[in-house]
Amino acid sequence: QVVMVGESDSNKDSGSVASRWALHESQRRLVEIGREHDIAISFFHGRGGTVSRGGGNLVLGILGAPPETVNGFLRLTEQGEVINQKYGVRFLALRNLELVSGATLLYSMNRAAQGLDEEENEILSFMAGQSRQRVRGMVYDDPGFPAYFRGTTPIDVIEQLNIGSRPSRRKKTEGIGDLRAIPWVFAWTQSRVNLPSWYGVGTGLRDWLSEDESHLALLQEMYQTWPLCRTLFENV
Repeated sequence: QVVMVGESDSNKDSGSVASRWALHESQRRLVEIGREHDIAISFFHGRGGTVSRGGGNLVLGILGAPPETVNGFLRLTEQGEVINQKYGVRFLALRNLELVSGATLLYSMNRAAQGLDEEENEILSFMAGQSRQRVRGMVYDDPGFPAYFRGTTPIDVIEQLNIGSRPSRRKKTEGIGDLRAIPWVFAWTQSRVNLPSWYGVGTGLRDWLSEDESHLALLQEMYQTWPLCRTLFENV
């Protein structure tokens, strides 16, 4: 059973920490369910160019995938400007394919992260929850935010560009909820704010580190040993 994993909408809904953690846990649980019912699960990753749409270091992303979610097979789509940047020149295309193939082989030879222990799960879950609350508190709960977004980004121009495969909105409203993820990200990118990539991360970090002095050492160890954690913070 092939399952597609998309990063854009989950990031728009909850911010980068909650999005990455939710996708990680979803894949892990789907593999467990598949094992219970004797169904092999293969994941198909939809990745955009920006960090908030699944971009960033793909090798670390593969090596930090949940246990048993690669298994010698990797399927992904890379979109937009990424195609030209990574594959527009022959030697770059070969190099990128080598890196991805090498990471897939390393993972499949049990040379990648072997999953998180209970304490590490607690850290990411806590940070994701705090970060998500912060993001939604501003983007969806603040009545003045849609006007701020429209006033400080070129979303009005982006919505009129006939270059996308789908309309910019699911419904004809002014709300953020009906806006598709791609124009949402492009609008912030054009204003150089890049809000979807970082907003909420600082809150998650601050709240976790303020709980106990020993938490900093735990987080530093995770950064050194767990590729997904390192990718998350380096992307920010």
